[in-house]
Amino acid sequence: MMAAFLPVTTPLSGGVYNRPTAGRLCPLVHPAGRRAASASAAQPSRSQPPPLAMTWIEKSASVSVEAPRGVCWSIFSNLERQPAWSPWLKSVKVDSTDPAISRWTLAARGVEVSWQARNTSVIAGELIAWQSMDGLSNRGSVKFEDVPPAQAAVVDSAAVPAGRPAAAPADLTAVTLSVAFDVPAPIARVLDNAVVGKYVEQTLLADLRRYRTEVLKEVRGAARAGAARAR
Repeated sequence: MMAAFLPVTTPLSGGVYNRPTAGRLCPLVHPAGRRAASASAAQPSRSQPPPLAMTWIEKSASVSVEAPRGVCWSIFSNLERQPAWSPWLKSVKVDSTDPAISRWTLAARGVEVSWQARNTSVIAGELIAWQSMDGLSNRGSVKFEDVPPAQAAVVDSAAVPAGRPAAAPADLTAVTLSVAFDVPAPIARVLDNAVVGKYVEQTLLADLRRYRTEVLKEVRGAARAGAARAR
């Protein structure tokens, strides 16, 4: 049974403290007890782990498209078409009140990630650059450049059937996609690994080749429609 506590005045405390009727001093008032309590209060709380170091890692890929630069830019700048050539993208929705803002949703192997991004630089026919605003931290750009006539016969190897010489197209555009992710340092080291890094770059290149196919479909469709009207 616990002893009853009685209020007692003492010069040690300068006021009232509780003392068991058995006569033992309350440890919070007894000098030894106060020293122990002070030492306990002075002990630092358990330290928090240091914040995880983050680092930006960038990968890029480039493809040549047999189409005018303005056409290539126009198709890519229609952000909601992106899932047509990037199968890992579930959807892209442009904000109805601010076309510079878009919501991106990635879905792969049962994992879905969403983030909002803002266009940071848009130059018609030349450049589209963006930066994420929330969610998956990323940034990137896609550049569109005319291929000089002297180099126009050298096109993406995937576009030319084996054994067939490449003909110089009337228009050829170099499209370069660069994407950077802000990831924990351990993941960055994995992505910088030669094998893993190459896989990421090949994934970007595969997206660009599918994009090229979409552009050529549209260009050839427009050419056929124009020829039909001219008859």
